[in-house]
Amino acid sequence: MNRSRRSSQSSSCAWKGRPERPPVRDNESMPKLICVDVDGTLVTEHQETPDSAREAVRASIAAGHKLLLCTGRSLPEIYPYLWDLGFHGIIAGSGAFVKIGKTVVADRRMSSEDISYVTAIYRRYGARWMWQGAGRVQCQRRLFRILRGVS
Repeated sequence: MNRSRRSSQSSSCAWKGRPERPPVRDNESMPKLICVDVDGTLVTEHQETPDSAREAVRASIAAGHKLLLCTGRSLPEIYPYLWDLGFHGIIAGSGAFVKIGKTVVADRRMSSEDISYVTAIYRRYGARWMWQGAGRVQCQRRLFRILRGVS
């Protein structure tokens, strides 16, 4: 087919047997996926959620957008009341765990052998350590006492 004939065709792709494309929606009216950071955005340094953040989350959901919590925190560190705001899922552990609705999309964990190996290195050098996962947080006793404020 020569170029002049091709350019004279309508914008429809029917000449190639393709269906016409659906009309492009106005970007403003398209639902969006909004990832909301926890620390410093949804939760203050005092571990509180401001009313303005709560209202913004509710308004976004009411406008038809899907909201995911997005955080470096592991699941046990997520305050239960955050789920009450209506989030549709979570990206946690810096991306190691992803859950949308009731579906776990990603769950990447270190093997127990790797954890044991790295923990032995930490102990050998007297380093403080804490392991975080989708189901629990575990830290050495010494660090736990420090975090609790007990000498």
